[in-house]
Amino acid sequence: MPAKMEAFEESLEQHRGLLEDMDTEEQSYRHKNKTLWYRIGKGIVYVILFAVYSLGLYHIATRRALAMDSELDIPVPGPLREAIQYEVIPLVPDNLDNAFAGDPRPEHDKAWSDILENMHIRFSSEEMKQVNKTSLEFKDGGSMVQLGAYHELHCVKWIRKWIHRDHYWPFLQGAMLGERKTHIEHCLELMRLNAMCRGSTDVTTFTWVGSQPRPISTTQHKCVNWEAFDAWNHERRVDLSDLSIFKDRPEPKDWELFDQDVRMGSKKGDTAGFEQLITGKISE
Repeated sequence: MPAKMEAFEESLEQHRGLLEDMDTEEQSYRHKNKTLWYRIGKGIVYVILFAVYSLGLYHIATRRALAMDSELDIPVPGPLREAIQYEVIPLVPDNLDNAFAGDPRPEHDKAWSDILENMHIRFSSEEMKQVNKTSLEFKDGGSMVQLGAYHELHCVKWIRKWIHRDHYWPFLQGAMLGERKTHIEHCLELMRLNAMCRGSTDVTTFTWVGSQPRPISTTQHKCVNWEAFDAWNHERRVDLSDLSIFKDRPEPKDWELFDQDVRMGSKKGDTAGFEQLITGKISE
């Protein structure tokens, strides 16, 4: 009997040891599993913190860049931004077979007159506040402004007229010639400043013409859709044929007679320019 009891106790001890080993292994497994998930969770937290930190830096950098841009950019009214549409088109300056190029002719004069038809437009009082500027006010509200593109086109037109001044201004001499030359110098300076301001990065390539390198002027360019832009201006166009539309217009001064004669293209001694000044009617 005692022998059987001893055998039973020995067997029980063996099973107890086995159970303890199994329990130890299970605890070890649970510990390892817990440690693994802890490391994974910790890694996820680090990734999230890094992402949040990176986004924060990006946001700060972007805001600083926008702040720098806003200091340089001239505010543009919202409606004008809606009028701007871009397209990529080839610019072919060597193509002189168009209405804007070539010698003076009716088709040429009409093309330039039409493209400058919307040169002067109206901004509302709210839009004037957005650009932080003041201008000549109309009696029925708003102010007169002019967008830079039309100023540049006006200058190109005047430079072309200067090239063909024997046709357009055959009477120019003395002070009248000097006034017109000053206007042309202004236009050339405007174009120089704009070219240097924009700093076009168009890459021009070259080819041989005989033994001389010549530029290939055609380039792909991101351009404003002129039809949409011009249509937006047309909706705001103001007619300057009658200056009585302006608020608080001063009375003409005596010295304006000569100045108006020059600008109207009148011959010396002709009073047509003065009569048009008095009636408040001017031409382009």
